Parts: sequence; C-alpha cells; structure tokens
Amino acid sequence: MYTPHRNATKRTSMSARQNNPHYLGSCTFVFENPNWLANVLYTALCLLSASVIPILGQLVVAGYQFEIITALHTRSTHTYPDFDINRLTHYLARGGWPFLAQLVVLVVSCVLPLALLPVALWGGGVGALLALAISTLWSLATGLFLTPVWLRAGFRGNFADGFDLGFARDFIARTWLVLLRSSLFSIAANLLLCCGGLLLCCIGAHFTMAFASLMQAHLTWQAYEIYLARGGEPIAVPAAQTTTTPRFTPRFTEHVRRVMVLTVVAAANRPDDPIATLQSCYAQLTGLAAERHQLLRDLDLAAAAGTDVTTYVSGIAAALSRKQKRTLIQAAFLAGTTDGCLQPAHLQQLQRLGPVLGFTDHDLRQIIAEVC
Repeated sequence: MYTPHRNATKRTSMSARQNNPHYLGSCTFVFENPNWLANVLYTALCLLSASVIPILGQLVVAGYQFEIITALHTRSTHTYPDFDINRLTHYLARGGWPFLAQLVVLVVSCVLPLALLPVALWGGGVGALLALAISTLWSLATGLFLTPVWLRAGFRGNFADGFDLGFARDFIARTWLVLLRSSLFSIAANLLLCCGGLLLCCIGAHFTMAFASLMQAHLTWQAYEIYLARGGEPIAVPAAQTTTTPRFTPRFTEHVRRVMVLTVVAAANRPDDPIATLQSCYAQLTGLAAERHQLLRDLDLAAAAGTDVTTYVSGIAAALSRKQKRTLIQAAFLAGTTDGCLQPAHLQQLQRLGPVLGFTDHDLRQIIAEVC
C-alpha cells in the first residue's frame, strides 16, 4: 500500500508561509533565474534609456515587473520569467496603466503638502512642526494607497480599475503593517544599492536600480500573497494579461476545483478559512485565479451533497487524459494539506484515488513529488 515519503506528508501551508514577508528572500530571489545577469542588464538598459527618452524605459520595466508578479502568483514557472526583448511592446503596454495610475496618485497627493506650505513658512516653529507631522503621515498614507492601486491597474490592464476604493481599503486593512515594513526595507536596500552603484563609476547605479526593480516586484508579490492568505479577494486577471496560455479546458479546471473542494470538505479537522490556500493551489495547478465567492459556494454545495471525492472522480475518469489524471491526484494532495499536514483520512483518499485513475503506488509517489 502506498505511503508517501515523510516530506510529502507535511507541507508548509500557503497561508502559514505567507503571513510574514521574507525580506532577504526578495534579494536572493533575483539570482534564482539562471539568466539573472541578462535580466538585470536588460532592465538596466531600459532605465538608462530614460535619459534619452523619458518615461519609456520605466514603462517597460513596470510591464516586466508585472510579468514577474503574475508568473510568481500563478506558479506558471519554476522561477521568474526572462526579460524577452521580443516582448518590449507587451511590457510597454502592460506597464502603461499602473504607471499612469501611480503618477495620478502622486500628483494628487502633492496638493496637501503644498497647501501646508504657508503654515510651515509663516506659522513659526509650531506651524513648521505641524506641517511636517501632517505631511509625513500623509506621505505614509499615500505610500500605502499606491500598492493596491498599482497592483490592480497592472493586473486588470485598465486605468479605472486601479481606483477601486473598496479593494484598496481592504488591501490596506489586511496588510498595512507589511507594507510599512516592506517600504522601510526597500528604502534601506535602495540606499545601499545606490551607494554601491555610485562607487561603480556612477553608471553602475542603473545596474543596481535594475536589481532593486526586480527585488521590488518580489516584495509586491509577497504583499499580495499575504493579502490573499488573510482572506482578501483575488484580482481577476483577464486572459490577455496572463503570461502563459491556459493549461487545461474550462471544463477540466472545474473538475480540479471540485476535487479540491471535496477533499477539504472531507477533512475531519477542516481549517477555519481554507480559501486562500485553495486559491493558491488552484493557481499553481491551472494558472488561473479562483474567486473567493465561487469557492465558498462550492464548499457549501459539497457539504450539502455529501459526495465522496473518489465517487466523483470515478465518474469522470474515463474521459480524462493521463496528464489530467495526474493533475487531479495533485489537486487532492494539495487540498489535503491546507493545514500544513496530510491527514490520515486524506492519505486514505489518495490511496483509493490511485487505482481509480489507473496509477500504481510508484506513480503516486512521482506525481506527488512534483508538487512537494
């Protein structure tokens, strides 16, 4: 009888792993891609081009940052994607809306400090301190607001969608401390990188700022994943904004979602809020986003129906390809470890699913090892 490897029975849950950002990980992350040097150099060239054609280079870099964030979120690659010079127009188009949304926020945010300028100039020492305190708090609030606006405009590929105040308010409420800490870390890291770049005959500053851009993409991705892990609503990404073509048909992705939901419902000690983990695992397997309200509805329906996952899979097995069958095994495994450990009941489910889908114990070990 199949018994998973000891590392396969315990898996760090997405929500547990992502409730605290890994700051140094955002630095080492850049080196995870074998072509990291070329990626940094191309990004640096884009930033350098801004001295000739203003803004254009920043738009391309912003677009590439969203390619990275999307790939990390959907787990569509083992590492972040390479900078592809053949996709410059795509980067340019994708980076345009978040850049514009960010610019509008920054311009509007300047109104209050300018209005406080007379107070600082003619209000004496007290007026200057008051203006400084208000401006500092306003700057912090603006910084918090920028992240959800930038994220949503970039994911949605639309300027107006970036200014969803409900989403921004929810995002800040769940991650404000994470955003503040990440901002402080980013400022400190950028200062160090900038000083290092200046030591490299000044032109090295473009290289180090390119490194900082990739690092910032990772920090932003972490903030978004933490937001989801804390119960936030995922941003629906239009098909045009994804970095890869759909892996499966819509009908099969529905099967994946149902298998995961049925597995969670069968848990003896079901987590209080498995939605964030289900969303991350679903994205990992299909490259698509699962809406929170849809998963909640599926959980309620599955609990009411009382259908066993093995029974459900046996009814569709004949119409599935071998790749699809492997994906369903992985879906059951990932959903069975939403609390960090593979429970005995879920282990028994996997042992029953194997023969139903035509897999041996050896096959199950290999299939599960691919997602551990």
